[in-house]
Amino acid sequence: PINLAKRIAQQIVSTGQASHPYLGVQLRTLTPQLAREINATSTECSVPEVNGVLVVDVVADTPAAAAGIRQCDLIREVDGTTVKNPSDVQIAVDRGEVGQPMQLSLERDGEALTVEVKPEELPRRG
Repeated sequence: PINLAKRIAQQIVSTGQASHPYLGVQLRTLTPQLAREINATSTECSVPEVNGVLVVDVVADTPAAAAGIRQCDLIREVDGTTVKNPSDVQIAVDRGEVGQPMQLSLERDGEALTVEVKPEELPRRG
């Protein structure tokens, strides 16, 4: 989207580099079939047979871990925007700013909950 490109260009001009907010989660697109497989083989997860965005891992010492996001959570919304796949989540997080709180609507064990997460700067690999 052009607005994201404009914001990144502005960051490069003002600081010499682009800022990339991140949460620290690994995501997978959940389908009813995948949910059945997970429920049949996993002792850690029980997920609804729906389409959605499944948290498959939370990296230690990241914004997601600090916010209490857990493996097996379903992410439903990011800052009020409904998400259907991991790309939707990434786009929504990219719209945010490093250090600025974001609201994530989750489903955990059939319960809806909202957590606040503060994205951090994506660590640069040197």
